[in-house]
Amino acid sequence: MKRKIMLVIIIGLLLMACQPQAGSSPEDAAATMVALTVAAAPTDVPTATPTEISTETPSPLPPVPTATFAPTPTPGPVVFKDDFTVKSDAWANCENCEWKNGALYFGPFDPVGDGLEQLHYALCEACGEHTYYRVAVDVTFASGQAGDRIFGLVAGINADQLLYGVGVSPFQWGGFEIYNYKTKTWAVPVISRYTAIKAGHATNRIEIQVKPSFSAGLVDYFVSANGKNIFSLQSQPAELAKVGLYLEWHSVGVMYDNFEYEEIVP
Repeated sequence: MKRKIMLVIIIGLLLMACQPQAGSSPEDAAATMVALTVAAAPTDVPTATPTEISTETPSPLPPVPTATFAPTPTPGPVVFKDDFTVKSDAWANCENCEWKNGALYFGPFDPVGDGLEQLHYALCEACGEHTYYRVAVDVTFASGQAGDRIFGLVAGINADQLLYGVGVSPFQWGGFEIYNYKTKTWAVPVISRYTAIKAGHATNRIEIQVKPSFSAGLVDYFVSANGKNIFSLQSQPAELAKVGLYLEWHSVGVMYDNFEYEEIVP
């Protein structure tokens, strides 16, 4: 742009020098140069428009996905608990069972046969089969006859078809019974009256521990009621066994709550 204006001025000076006009003055010459300069100046000069700077915050980049690993179960003793708040498939062969008021009601059963078929139980399938374990439950006399009936826990039932049953009665009796399904006979190694057992409709906490005996291949049973040891049974065959809820005889109903099972690893 500056070069074009200078060129116009130079041409104007040359013209003036070569063709002077009569009566012209230096002021006229200056005015002529100004007019030529203005005429040569562009009339359409573009004006720069400032570019608007965006203030919008850019969206953050999506996070880089990370691999999710499922936790690996830690090997260890089997532990199972049931407060009987809801019905569970953990209990097999649970006939005449009713889940209500946060407890499991078992029985009463009608009389059947000649007496040897009066044994009722519900096995804990979730507990599995183990040789050494601890099992406990709260048991309460709910209804029916209370005389010579006992109710509590299946301390173990094994492949030899021996059932170990531990129970209490509302008259403070405690019993440890063995029933042989092959011979259909009973054995009553321990039965007595214990002050540790609460009478009537009071709740009793029964706990059984099955531990290795001093002799190889044998186990010992330790039974407590309400935190006090009441009897034990030593030198029984050490076999895989299931546990469960135990109800001996008919015409009695029992309420169970707060069941616990724990495998013992010697």
